[in-house]
Amino acid sequence: MTNPELYVNPPAYGVVIVSCLFAVLCGIIFKDILEYQFSRWNDRGQPSELNYKTPHLRAAYILTCSFTTVCVGSSLSVFGIADILAYLIGTIVVAPTGLLIWLQLGSMMSLVEKEGLQAIRIDE
Repeated sequence: MTNPELYVNPPAYGVVIVSCLFAVLCGIIFKDILEYQFSRWNDRGQPSELNYKTPHLRAAYILTCSFTTVCVGSSLSVFGIADILAYLIGTIVVAPTGLLIWLQLGSMMSLVEKEGLQAIRIDE
């Protein structure tokens, strides 16, 4: 007699947890790199160029988006959606959102370069 549980794929809870953890950690690294670039720019007397598109910052952002895509895809696959479809939906959700956030960050940085930090202060 064969055990039917041998033919059933267990949900990928481990992938969900690990990918979510790595997405959060890469997001924290992204935030820290961006804060460091701002502090260096501020310490230099706010020159006309704010160098924020460094390879480290891009890598942290790409890794954040990648791990978020894996987290969304594996979360959807837990509900019984086929893996390829789950990861395709995750990519469709995360990739445009990540691109729009990156473009918005770029426009905010160019605004800061032109008008200084006062241009993006919300509390004043």
